[in-house]
Amino acid sequence: MRKFLNFFIILFLLIALGLTFWENKNYLFGKPTLVSRAEDTMIYYGKEKIHLNGMNLDSVKPGYLPGNYAATEEDYKEWFDEIAALKVNCLKVKSIMPSRFYEALKSYNEKHRHPLLLIQGINITNQDIDQESLKKDKKVINKEIERRLKDTVDVIHGNKTPIFSKNIKEMYTSDVSPYTIAYSVDSSLDYADIIYSEIVNDKNKDYTHDFIVPTKEASNTEKFFAKVSNDVMQYEDYRYQTQRLMTVQGSRSDVIEALKMSQDGKKESGRKRYIDIHHLKTTNRVKSGLVASYSLNLENNESLDYKGGLQEQLSLLKKYNRHTPILISEYAVPNTRVGDNYSANTSEGKINEEKQAENLIKILDIIKKENLCGQFLLEWQDSWYRSTWNIKDVVQRNRTKYWNNPLSYSQHYGLLSFDTSQMYPDGKLDEWKEIKPITKMKGISLSIQQDETYLMLLLKSESQLPDDISIAFDITPQSGSKKADGISYQRPVDFVAHLGKNQGVMKVQRYYNATRFEQNRQKLHQNPNFKEKHSADQFDEETIKVQNRYYSRMKQEFMPDKYASIGQLVMGNGNPKQSDFNSNTDYYRNDKVIEWRIPWQMLNFYDPSQCKIIADMYQNRSIRPKRIEDIYVEAKVGSKILGPGKYQLQSWGMPTYQPRLKQSYYILKDYFSKEGS
Repeated sequence: MRKFLNFFIILFLLIALGLTFWENKNYLFGKPTLVSRAEDTMIYYGKEKIHLNGMNLDSVKPGYLPGNYAATEEDYKEWFDEIAALKVNCLKVKSIMPSRFYEALKSYNEKHRHPLLLIQGINITNQDIDQESLKKDKKVINKEIERRLKDTVDVIHGNKTPIFSKNIKEMYTSDVSPYTIAYSVDSSLDYADIIYSEIVNDKNKDYTHDFIVPTKEASNTEKFFAKVSNDVMQYEDYRYQTQRLMTVQGSRSDVIEALKMSQDGKKESGRKRYIDIHHLKTTNRVKSGLVASYSLNLENNESLDYKGGLQEQLSLLKKYNRHTPILISEYAVPNTRVGDNYSANTSEGKINEEKQAENLIKILDIIKKENLCGQFLLEWQDSWYRSTWNIKDVVQRNRTKYWNNPLSYSQHYGLLSFDTSQMYPDGKLDEWKEIKPITKMKGISLSIQQDETYLMLLLKSESQLPDDISIAFDITPQSGSKKADGISYQRPVDFVAHLGKNQGVMKVQRYYNATRFEQNRQKLHQNPNFKEKHSADQFDEETIKVQNRYYSRMKQEFMPDKYASIGQLVMGNGNPKQSDFNSNTDYYRNDKVIEWRIPWQMLNFYDPSQCKIIADMYQNRSIRPKRIEDIYVEAKVGSKILGPGKYQLQSWGMPTYQPRLKQSYYILKDYFSKEGS
């Protein structure tokens, strides 16, 4: 009996060994299948040399975070058609997408002669390096990250089930590996995170690298990214006998600064703040290769004239990467009311959808001159969940996904907008027919509506309106002045706007000025009794910070804080169906009508979806919320004072919206059609 049992045990082991051998025969004896490769400074997809005209894409929609996987398969199908119409041939995603994304991508590619290729991102965040296990285990890469890397490869190959994986919650069966041209390890690390990584990983120097190795010059963070990249390539080569390109997204800004300092004979001091692809090298087992990728995202207090201009910067990058293909992984310009530092012209200020396209085309023309191997627009759709650095303290960050904020530029990089209503300042008043005025007198009425982006006002007169129109708001019961700019009001008002025939201006009472409060924080620390006057009739034009004070290592001096006006109001036509459309229109005016929309943040709303405003900042000595139920509005029309009228605020849960391709989409579509990309 024992001999019989031993025989079957041996037979089972031989069969298992044989199956393992058969499954890995290509890995042991064969050459890996090459999906893509780098040759000198060019990228090849199969045997074809290819230039990537790409688009960054996410799964996010209003009311959701990216990890909520809000986009449906129908969304992806519609988006793929619209994206492909731009002559885009490659998509880039930051991390694992929902299974329906890969299903829709495979379906699209099987039906079209020209496929949409994919760069699959693997995002490394500060949470990945701020783990207790990193300190305890003395490892650069922990089990959670290792599992994420393998999950990503399995997902691409349509070979992933939710079993034994925290990251995967659905079945992945669509194999898009034939269309996946590269993996991109993307860093979301801030400068402080990188410095932290340098310290945490200081003792972790001995690793096994079969595919990608760090050079002797590599920093500890670069060793971390070399290990991540190596493990991705090693797992795919072993498990699927396949190789494709690998890239690590670096900071173009910091590389350029280092190169310029070197040119000027200056040395960097302190720990390095960026990731250099030159400090990652391939072994002879890698047949695909590495690509250098850089972000041209201009939100880090930069303009296109920064450090010698974009043309010079790209030329420097080409000289630095003489034998390595260069991808621009992100180039971006938002449409925004606060564009002073984020456009091709630093004096431009506001950037509407038309200028968004014009600035993107300027960037594309510069990239084209340098003959790089590709560029990826950031991004397809607007992302409400983001909060830019300069407003993060004056809004409730965990609820920004529920409302659209025109003052948050990082929400509006997309070519696809999510319009919260079809009410535009255009003089067409059909949408106001059922709205009762909150106040009226002698042939003049004032009406109010709201949506998830704006508070909207209609001032209507039976006779011709005078040139001087002023509208004032009582938002908070904790402050305000009954006199503003020489005009007396019945209630203590916090904001006043003057809407002229050609332009307007919005002002805030100095005591309730959140930007000024931030400027006064140091005085508050030095003098606990410091206070602006509670009810003084001093009103300041609304401004917002666009640059923090920082030390320029190039100029070796401190650069001051910089502020931009948001109080300057644009008169025009806000209807995208009209030929004179201007997406940054604040108000429309004719002889008898003023139609005005006001972004919630310009009225100090902390979270309009919950009717929360900023409370008394000096009493609380910080930015805190206060819930209110209504606001009061008064208007001065010539010599008449209209009001005050009370408007009851309405809270909301999930936002309502209508997708709309921006004006910038159609301009870019025309550009790419002429270019024949």
